Amino acid sequence: MTLARSIAGCFILYAAGTLSSAAGVGGGALNVPILYNIFGFTYKESVILSLCTLLGNYISQFALNIDKRHPTKLSKPLIYWDAVLILLPSELGGSNLGVILSDILPDTLLYILAMVVLIIAGGLTLILGVWVFYAICYVIMNEFDTCSAIYYIILGIIYALLLCEIVWGLYYLMQQQKADPDSIADGDIVWSASAWYLPILSFGIGILTSLLGIGGGELMGPLMLRLQILPMVSSGTTSIMSLLNTSSGVLHYLILGDIDWSYAPWVFVLGAAAGFSGRITALVVAKYYGRPSVMVFALFGVLVVCFSIYIAYIFSYDVDMTFGSLCDNR
Repeated sequence: MTLARSIAGCFILYAAGTLSSAAGVGGGALNVPILYNIFGFTYKESVILSLCTLLGNYISQFALNIDKRHPTKLSKPLIYWDAVLILLPSELGGSNLGVILSDILPDTLLYILAMVVLIIAGGLTLILGVWVFYAICYVIMNEFDTCSAIYYIILGIIYALLLCEIVWGLYYLMQQQKADPDSIADGDIVWSASAWYLPILSFGIGILTSLLGIGGGELMGPLMLRLQILPMVSSGTTSIMSLLNTSSGVLHYLILGDIDWSYAPWVFVLGAAAGFSGRITALVVAKYYGRPSVMVFALFGVLVVCFSIYIAYIFSYDVDMTFGSLCDNR
């Protein structure tokens, strides 16, 4: 790869990260095609380096969001920690399972899966963006053999602990809201037993994050908007959830020895710079226009660009539908 191509690739990767962080996501669905098509990495290498880029991006976003307050209830933080308590454990569990499945599923199937996901997320985001616009106007994995019994025993223990945390968290939030109804702010979820499906959706999002090399914001953002969480709160909350989820994925690949250290530090720094510039831009734009719908439409724009890149891939490269073997890859 020539120096000019490398510089152009870094600039495009930075621009993609800036655009994505302005929309409140990390841009993993943009990073993977860029790393694959411009830098020439394999699909799995692109997924791993995308996670490293996202880690830097989300650290910057979290640093800028941590001291912000809720837009309608200043006594509460911008980050919706109640949702994090319920949704994050299941997303982490799904992420670990996605890492395992990434060794088996063929590249072309993963690209098609990414396109389907982007269509669903993009359509939902556009509908919610129009709705908001009119409303305003009016876990660590280990180094055991993945084919051994001890590996799956430890994996089962991890999932059992995550399930216990989710059940306890849901019960705790139900009791808290019942004891202090005034603590519920605009856009907060009213927690009840009927919210059981939310961790399941979050688990599915976690699987897709590891399979597709995204941080989860592209999927968790539309879900939170569908739950009528305020756009600014949704953006701040998805950034911390995606930070922790991405950290889990990077740590998993680190333990497995799959990270390319000749590139990982550089894309991490690039992602951090993009996350900072994009988030600053988003805060300035949101304050100037005073319309939360701007952030929703920005997220939709990112999803459209991602889908376009995946379409270009499908028509430009040979189809690979060869399934791998989990045991052969370890």
